[in-house]
Amino acid sequence: MKARWLKRISVGAVLLLAPAPAHAVAGIATAVLSELTALVAPALALGVIWLGVLIMSGRATLLSFLTFLIGTAICLAGGFW
Repeated sequence: MKARWLKRISVGAVLLLAPAPAHAVAGIATAVLSELTALVAPALALGVIWLGVLIMSGRATLLSFLTFLIGTAICLAGGFW
């Protein structure tokens, strides 16, 4: 009984530690990048709304506006690579 349990654990460990094919990893990275790219438009819309709220309440500063512009540039460029 114990030997069968140990054999199952060792086979599972070997399968988990086996290197994944590079094309599978690249496919996952591409899928994640496309999902994050799809989130750019809603993030920018929320940023514009929040910046508008800050401007209307009088709490917006030049630094917050510049931070928003830099964040927008980073989002549109695809992030830091």
